[in-house]
Amino acid sequence: SFFRALKALLPAFLIAFLLPAAALAEPIRLWHAYRGDEQKALEAILAKSGVEVELLALPYDAFGSKLAASIPLGDGPDLFIDTHERLGDYRARKIVAPVGDALESEEAFLPAALAAVRAEGQVWGLPLSPKCMALYVNTDLAPTVPADIEGIAELRTTLPAGVYPLAYEAMGAYAHAAFLAAFGGRLLDDADQFAFVGKEADASLEFARGLIERGAVPEDADGSLVTSLFKSGKAAFAISGPWLAAELGAQTSLHYRVVSLPRVRATGELLRPLITVESLIFSPKGAAREDARRLAAFIAGPEAATIRAEVGRTVTARADVAMPAGDTLLQAF
Repeated sequence: SFFRALKALLPAFLIAFLLPAAALAEPIRLWHAYRGDEQKALEAILAKSGVEVELLALPYDAFGSKLAASIPLGDGPDLFIDTHERLGDYRARKIVAPVGDALESEEAFLPAALAAVRAEGQVWGLPLSPKCMALYVNTDLAPTVPADIEGIAELRTTLPAGVYPLAYEAMGAYAHAAFLAAFGGRLLDDADQFAFVGKEADASLEFARGLIERGAVPEDADGSLVTSLFKSGKAAFAISGPWLAAELGAQTSLHYRVVSLPRVRATGELLRPLITVESLIFSPKGAAREDARRLAAFIAGPEAATIRAEVGRTVTARADVAMPAGDTLLQAF
């Protein structure tokens, strides 16, 4: 009968009514593109948070399109980790929201890192790590580092067959920006308008094309190929960021070190890489969740920053967390 059915449902109703709202809330969704030690660091941080999190790792190249397709339909994450330069596009698509009270204080972060995620008087992400490219050196193949890129390219005739002197994403604007700067060019002018034109830009492209034509660097290399070539000993040097070290891992048998980018002999100028600020960003849905804001503050906090530095080997965006002593890789970046 109706009353017997009601009596059977009553205990479940009372349990649901008495449970705190947090117990009934769905898990916080967090998306990222980490691999290797960086992913291990994030998992360790979440384990310490004591919060139920639905974690999803996605390929970096597909990350932005996946967010744009899922968040407007309510199927996306509450929080995601991405680089600051995509924020303009995300804001235009209305798939992000300001961090609000998840920002504990502006003094806790490096000023440049916080400036990277600020727009229109709002902070749109919690800075986690400023990242740039540096030079990875296979010390078995190259005991000494030539003074310039041309010197690295000249190793083509002395290295074992099938080994490139240098691996980097030569066809990518992010990696090429370091070469462009060494030739005096810029991607954007002071008014943030497209500036990749003129004799400086032309000279930088001719230089990069010459490296490819001489067989000093592979053509059409993406991040995965750069990692594969360096890890397998098929590249004596690689230009990449701290994510390469995270993928190589602490247990790799490869003998390598990391140093600052060298000069270009033709100009006498150093390669000067772009800096991206990896940040924890809210979707509009996530920004409305108090538990998501609390979790975000923890992930961007000092304890988590220490774990990222020690396990993930990444430079911290916090002003109050010291670099692990003796970590030459972090010092290079």
